Amino acid sequence: METTFKGWISYWQDGRHHVEVFDHEQVLISNVMYWTLRSNVTEQGLSLKLYLEFAHDVLLEELYLEMPTAVGAEDQIFLNGYQSWTESKLFGPTDRIQPLRGPFPRLINTTGDYTIYKGSHKPGQLHAWSMTSLVRQSGQTTFWIDTVPETGYTIFEWDCPQGMLRVRKEVGGQQLLAHQEVMILGVDMVEEVGTELTHWQHPSHRSKPATGWTSWYNYYTKITEEIILDNLRAYAQRDLKIDFFQIDDGWQPAIGDWTTANAKFPQGMAYLADQIHRYGYQAGLWLAPFIVEQKSTIYQQHRHWLLTHDGERLVEAGFNPGWGGLAHGTYYVLNLDLPEVQAHLREVFDTVLNTWGYDLVKLDFLFAAAIIPVGGKSRGQRMYEACLLLRECCGDKLILGCGVPLLPAAYMADYCRIGPDIGLKWELGAGEAIHLRETISTHTALHNSINRRHLSGRLFANDPDVFILRKENNDLSPLQQQSLLLINHIFGDLLFTSDNIGGYDDATMRLYRTTFPLLPRKVARVENVGELYRIWFEVGDRRYFAAANLSRVDEKIALPAQNMYRNGEGFIEEPRAVYLKPFETRVYLELPTVEWGVAGSDLHIFPGCEVAELVVVDQVVTVTLHAQVSVTGTLALRVGGAGETVEVNGRARPVRRRGELRLVILEVVDGKLV
Repeated sequence: METTFKGWISYWQDGRHHVEVFDHEQVLISNVMYWTLRSNVTEQGLSLKLYLEFAHDVLLEELYLEMPTAVGAEDQIFLNGYQSWTESKLFGPTDRIQPLRGPFPRLINTTGDYTIYKGSHKPGQLHAWSMTSLVRQSGQTTFWIDTVPETGYTIFEWDCPQGMLRVRKEVGGQQLLAHQEVMILGVDMVEEVGTELTHWQHPSHRSKPATGWTSWYNYYTKITEEIILDNLRAYAQRDLKIDFFQIDDGWQPAIGDWTTANAKFPQGMAYLADQIHRYGYQAGLWLAPFIVEQKSTIYQQHRHWLLTHDGERLVEAGFNPGWGGLAHGTYYVLNLDLPEVQAHLREVFDTVLNTWGYDLVKLDFLFAAAIIPVGGKSRGQRMYEACLLLRECCGDKLILGCGVPLLPAAYMADYCRIGPDIGLKWELGAGEAIHLRETISTHTALHNSINRRHLSGRLFANDPDVFILRKENNDLSPLQQQSLLLINHIFGDLLFTSDNIGGYDDATMRLYRTTFPLLPRKVARVENVGELYRIWFEVGDRRYFAAANLSRVDEKIALPAQNMYRNGEGFIEEPRAVYLKPFETRVYLELPTVEWGVAGSDLHIFPGCEVAELVVVDQVVTVTLHAQVSVTGTLALRVGGAGETVEVNGRARPVRRRGELRLVILEVVDGKLV
């Protein structure tokens, strides 16, 4: 891999202004800035790492690199969005990012990069935050990431017509110390997106795949103590072994007041945590720790805690009429530089996590910490330090980050949202009409889950947001619900629903039970043409193929192999084309090429995942199912030998022939082999 670049820096040192231009052949510039370039060849491909640092203390104004990078007509560029909710997908070289339209409330600007980055919005002039990748028509991918969030945000500017990639550090007015690394730009060339990020494997905070329930996407702010207890009892009565039971927005007296509950929770939040623990689940609670609304105690009694512009006007962090109505929906941000604010946050988390006993906090609207640069710190540096503060406050308890720029979140979050809120319909027309890239959208959330898949297990565990199976209180069609369920389970690590499962009919309850157990998955490859995705993934030693059509038209797709199995369709012995309806996703199990193995089942949404162990000794088979399997159905095994029966779990079972396949079909009742 050949990396050529030139760069430009503007800075102040000892009261004098300097401008320097440099390129890949210069090791030292005016005794001020150093760079080193290292290369490494791995099984994934070739990688480079560029380090930039300064020899003296400087006050930076601007820093960027330019790299000649030609983009072919059929190539695609992954644009990572500003924060959790921001649309993040593949763009073509003639596409453009649409400008935010008006008229609309000016505070919508705060959720994204609209006031930070002034792009041209012309075709082929695109931008990404913290990381980006170029996917060639051949499938070969080059991936760029800056792994130094502590010195500011990094913006990747693509100028496709000019064949140029500019890497800009958002550092205006930031004081940098001598020998502090300002940028570590990793560049990987790999065969498939998802095998990159070889430069930076951030330590995991015990993150692992988990299941749960959250109140938001059914009840929103209308939750009560009885609603929470009713849903909790529904899980306990059905003996469903989820990991987390999380109470979302609506329990607090006001945004900003986090140490007492409102009148809808008369026995308090410690009581609910105790009830959740009593049923064997971990307790989760939603907070938005950096923001306050006008009716909060902080706004009324500690207004001096709020961040201001030059000590005068309050910094407006956003607008949410769901909290204060149209007249009082503006919310503001705490000044995290104040010791009393930091002490207040420590008290909040000590109350929630230690006094009340919650195990996980969902921390939302975190982007508000970095609305403006303050005190010689860039927005990105403030966001990084805010995330470190939250990690310190929470100690060993678990954090689910939301509404947060993703690279700083790696220093805070065990789990992190990687897409916008899903909606109760496929798209939310108003947000899309004004080109708001952080709008509520199930459609966008699914694209984000697929395109940010490579972050999972590297920065944090991915939260794709909830899936919905209920028939009431939503406008998602059955196929849209199916795609949401399957794509979340292929790519997600935190699998929540907000449904009251006590209202499920038998068929829906059975479908929900087939999502257990949740096992680690490995996505091996993804290909797409527009909104049609072909996905190869693995669970243990089992291989799967999925096809997802997120468009509004029928799509034709060829199965990649013979001898496949799909729930509801059965065995497919010859490669063939299938037609996907709009919004439809299908998952196929590739049958084992060896003589002995799982050939299919209707016990799990990923056929075969219900099997914990399959042992074959002298053509005698022992099958063990996972403890969380609780449905009735059939399990098919591919068997070898030549006899008419095979012993499975101590019984002779008849062998059935289907073409070249020799199969044994086992009956399972309530999760037990018969």
